[in-house]
Amino acid sequence: MSVSVYEKDGKQVLYGTKQVRLRILHVWCQAGVSGVLAKYQCRLGHCARILKLPQFDGLSIDSYYLKYHLIKPYPVLYAFNTQGYMMLFQNTLNLIKRYKNAFKFFVYLSLISRKFDIIHIHSLYVACWFVAFKPKVLHFHGSATRKYFKKQYTYKLHRKFDFIVNMISFWVFKHFTPYYVATKDLLLDLPDATYAPNPVDFELFQKPNSIANGKALYIHNWYEDYSRAKQLAQEHNLVLEVLDREKPRDLLYHSQMPKKLSKYQFFIDREVIPSLSKTALESLAMGLTVFDWRNRLVEGLPEQHYPIRVAKKWIEIYRKQLKK
Repeated sequence: MSVSVYEKDGKQVLYGTKQVRLRILHVWCQAGVSGVLAKYQCRLGHCARILKLPQFDGLSIDSYYLKYHLIKPYPVLYAFNTQGYMMLFQNTLNLIKRYKNAFKFFVYLSLISRKFDIIHIHSLYVACWFVAFKPKVLHFHGSATRKYFKKQYTYKLHRKFDFIVNMISFWVFKHFTPYYVATKDLLLDLPDATYAPNPVDFELFQKPNSIANGKALYIHNWYEDYSRAKQLAQEHNLVLEVLDREKPRDLLYHSQMPKKLSKYQFFIDREVIPSLSKTALESLAMGLTVFDWRNRLVEGLPEQHYPIRVAKKWIEIYRKQLKK
């Protein structure tokens, strides 16, 4: 049995032992989860890759892992250059191009999936039809089930169609494919699912040498206002900064977030969704104190979100599925 090691600051760091090297294909990516999983699964000695279209990377999360982490070959496979196809779908021609491109993506998926042992599908459940006979797991990240998000699928006909097809695919394949949820609140809608915590990349989100005092950050989301954040800041005598990453002036790429978070002592998380957001978890990893959805103060990242622990858990899940 061999040992999996990697280089850090010129020293070999032990990450555990490896048995049979698995070839893992992550299909799609939600909030960078695939990138973190693929990175640390590679560190465990496995071969992990991600298949995702490049234009769905508004915060440059995938680009971050390509540029800064030397996982060779890089675990993101950009199948097709679709720049320009995803503008606003203002006419029928753009819609035709969109679905033509989607078809190319899924054909590519069906071909490349033959080279992998297990397929890990993140939210894009329509992909199940193109890897129907491959061992796979389904990973629910929430946006398709939470009632707060469903209204975004109602104002465009093609968006509603995408949502319906994706959900039909999930409800068909969930009966004979194990499925997991990224946050515990999703178990209310999917009680038969298994909770699999999100990982946080420790190498990116490291504790700074000193923590700023008396400053709090709130990231504005379209589904809630920031009146609560203002009230919390006033009650605790904090200087509040509101960040809206959808606005060009507030846009921060993934690699810039640690530097931004290091300027604050507190992070005020969303209230509408009863679970810690990925940014809240990253803030905890950097030593910030987080106001959760209940307005309770949370300190310290729970061990269940440690990246190597999460990566090992998923390897166990894959092996279990492959034995069936």
